[in-house]
Amino acid sequence: QYNLNVSYNTITNKNGGGSNHAQTIRAIYVNTATSANATVRFNTISVKAGSSTATYIGIENVSGSTAASNTIRISNNTITGCTQSSATLGPFFGIFNNGATPTTLAIDSNTFSSNSTSATSGNYYPIYNTGAVPGTLSESGNTVGGVTFTATATSLIFRGIFNSTASSAATITIANNTFQDVVYSGSASGEYACIYNAATAQALSCTISGNTFTALSTPTTVATYLIHNSTATPTNTVSGNAVATSFSKTGAGGTFYGYYSNGSPASGTTTIAGNTFSNISVSGATTFYGVYANATSTHTLAVSGNGISNISGGSSAVYGIYANSGASGSSISGNTISAISGSGSMVGISMGVTPSASMAITANTVSQLTSTGAVTMIGIGTTFGTAFQISRNT
Repeated sequence: QYNLNVSYNTITNKNGGGSNHAQTIRAIYVNTATSANATVRFNTISVKAGSSTATYIGIENVSGSTAASNTIRISNNTITGCTQSSATLGPFFGIFNNGATPTTLAIDSNTFSSNSTSATSGNYYPIYNTGAVPGTLSESGNTVGGVTFTATATSLIFRGIFNSTASSAATITIANNTFQDVVYSGSASGEYACIYNAATAQALSCTISGNTFTALSTPTTVATYLIHNSTATPTNTVSGNAVATSFSKTGAGGTFYGYYSNGSPASGTTTIAGNTFSNISVSGATTFYGVYANATSTHTLAVSGNGISNISGGSSAVYGIYANSGASGSSISGNTISAISGSGSMVGISMGVTPSASMAITANTVSQLTSTGAVTMIGIGTTFGTAFQISRNT
């Protein structure tokens, strides 16, 4: 069994231009090594691309497949000063686990800072995993962002932490990351997501907790997510995530989601608790959802203790909490939705379940919903279900 170590290196290059740099540029590449253990840590990386089509990558790992109680650990690296001077396509992957499936994959405590791209299209993924890790996947304690998009207009897609697949035996943890310093110089029409967990197959469980979204702003006119967790994973815990200072979506159009799930778990429970999605502003015809959870009739939703307040809406609808379907025994309790303004319709809590399911909506506070439009205003609204317990709400 291989035991690989790539640590304490400082790696940079020139401008990345020229005929020899038209494709993929990598600072660190850990190649195929069956069942290997690998450690990549305390490296400082600056990758510069000048070609109009070059993909530039800080760290790429393809080692460790054929899981054998092995670990790939990528930690405490600094990705800084990476640039793409092209005015067209320029994909960037900061740390990329390219399909490798070790027993444990840990991408922890890495920092992104002072990076930039002038690309007008493509993908910008600071942390990107495409491996169906069969054991433990940890993406925690990272400082993600540190980038300026310098194009006058760009359709580039930003996903801070992106998982595209999972194993049914995997335990996924995305915790205590800080998202900050994502800056646009011009307009944008590409999707924006801080956490994007969209595994095509279900994991055993997923925990997304303690992440902080600090003083962020995007001019995009399309979908924007703080947390996108749309999978078939049966057990999900989403807790203690928070906006620090503020978040603003200055581009009109699309939809903003604090938390989004539109998966189809056949069983289990999703717990959404103690999150703070506050001090958020959106512009124009942007629909707002603090929490959007669309489940199945056999999956339980437990939404409690969340704070959604100081929301400045646009001309489209604002929903504090929107929960659709859910098994009998699902609940929305102890949440605070307050100080929401705009010119569109507003719903503090919206819940719809299958006719045979029972749902408790209790001890929530909904207050200070203010719209300047001649629109519908609802504190707590229900659809479809006939067995609701709605009590002790303020």
